[in-house]
Amino acid sequence: MRTEYDQRGPGVWRVLALLAVLATGFASTACDFLDPTEVENPRTTDEDLAQAEEPTAALLPGLETEFATALENIVYITECVSDNYAIHGTGLDADWDFPNDITPTVMDGEGPYYAIQQLAGLANFVIDDIIPGDATAEPEDVAWAYYYRGMARLFMGENYTYAPVEESGTMIPADQLLDLAITDFTQATSGGGTVALAANAALARAYRWLGNETSAASAANQVLNGDPEFYLGQAYDANSNVNTAASFLVFRALQEMQPLPRLDFLDPKYLTREAEIPYAKAEEMHLILAEIDLANGSYDNGKAHLGDALRLAQSRPTTSWVDEDPRNN
Repeated sequence: MRTEYDQRGPGVWRVLALLAVLATGFASTACDFLDPTEVENPRTTDEDLAQAEEPTAALLPGLETEFATALENIVYITECVSDNYAIHGTGLDADWDFPNDITPTVMDGEGPYYAIQQLAGLANFVIDDIIPGDATAEPEDVAWAYYYRGMARLFMGENYTYAPVEESGTMIPADQLLDLAITDFTQATSGGGTVALAANAALARAYRWLGNETSAASAANQVLNGDPEFYLGQAYDANSNVNTAASFLVFRALQEMQPLPRLDFLDPKYLTREAEIPYAKAEEMHLILAEIDLANGSYDNGKAHLGDALRLAQSRPTTSWVDEDPRNN
């Protein structure tokens, strides 16, 4: 699959998928077989996709792939930017160690910005160009499309001060990006089931960023009431869609991404190339509620939520691992 993309915004996402090589008029000679004029290379257009059987459902795996790429970019880059991990020897731009020095030039082609806009662009395409003409679109699939676009806007609002949401569009501030995310997540709650829980978890996170305690608490409680052990993790594989953090932490010879001492007891978080990255958990809902309670003087309630978060985290599966770091920690 090849995409046309404009880093100024996600409005230029157009799928130009090469579906097959149709060779017609094969002759009996090798010369005829090798003649490129006898081969057609059709390209899929927007119109073709809209006329495909169940196009919304067909494009959801692509949305998940773009989401997975954006998420893993955010994980390993923000770990470096936040100084949770040292990145000497990784090949990553050393400027990521100094957030004040990060410029558009540093950002271009590396880091989460490109991946987030790819996700937003494909989500726009599905929501604006595909869903309106797709009579087969299931409500849950539509909800997931809105959820993924909301996550793109949430990621952008969390990590960048300003960003465009359309090609050559005006840069809008983070608060407005979060408002757009909230609109999409609210739409996604109509899908019910897992997507509704995921959307409410994201709403709690977005409202927290905006300082809206009432709405953040309401969304967090929706998640905990729906599933007290709620968890979502994004899967990866060992080839086309890799958890890069796992590579830097475990599989490269020098394990170059190294945590600061205060984080060493948590390292590494990802033990296999296929290790999934958690992105929505009930623990976060308890932490959001605890923060709200503590900020308003409800110390007993805040302490209770912190205890709930800790007990839930301790109940999750664990794996033993022998640290073979050649640098003796």
